[in-house]
Amino acid sequence: FIVYQMGKVGSSTIQRSLKETYGSKWVLHTHDHETAKEYIEKWGTRCDALIVITGFREPLARCISAYFQNLTNPQNHWYVGKKKQVKDKSVEWLINDFNAKAVPHIQNRIGPWLQDYERTIQQEMKDFPKEQGYQKASSDNVHFYVYKLESMTKFYEAMSDDPHLSKLKLVNSNKSEEKWYVDLYREFKKEFLISKSDYDAIYGNIGFVRRFYDEDELRNLTGQYLRD
Repeated sequence: FIVYQMGKVGSSTIQRSLKETYGSKWVLHTHDHETAKEYIEKWGTRCDALIVITGFREPLARCISAYFQNLTNPQNHWYVGKKKQVKDKSVEWLINDFNAKAVPHIQNRIGPWLQDYERTIQQEMKDFPKEQGYQKASSDNVHFYVYKLESMTKFYEAMSDDPHLSKLKLVNSNKSEEKWYVDLYREFKKEFLISKSDYDAIYGNIGFVRRFYDEDELRNLTGQYLRD
């Protein structure tokens, strides 16, 4: 199994679930396209079945989650400072900092992710079933599973009949409500606002958003943040 996806889209849950169900030695994990390509090329010729699992998520919620997870990580783009420094910041300051960092993050990493993914796996995920929320494509003995985090339950339930993932037992992991920043995180989401036009310009025109989400679903997912 290869868990190959951008961060904050259920990676920890999928990885932990696979390891506890099938054993750690059978599970690889990466956020990097080149590493994923190397894994696929290496293990695709050695396994009877190579399973590549990739998740996506509405990008604003995904970026807010990534921001908070990396507040104190000096190696990460979202870094703010040490824990005490972060706690001394106002929510308004954090929102402004997030907005400034989100645009280059989207442009350089999240925006091209689907295109880079399809180039890596040499498959195009055409006609993604938006309401279903997951899709499978295969090339010989390599099987690619794509899901939306918002449809994780549907994806998991559907896999009960899948020959490669029927034994999978889902184990939730890395929940934000268990983190040290939980109160700050909740306040941030409560105070954060963005105009519909700005959302569309920054997040809504990302390739995988147009491919995987319809307007009604996006409205439900982002409505709490929209000011008009």
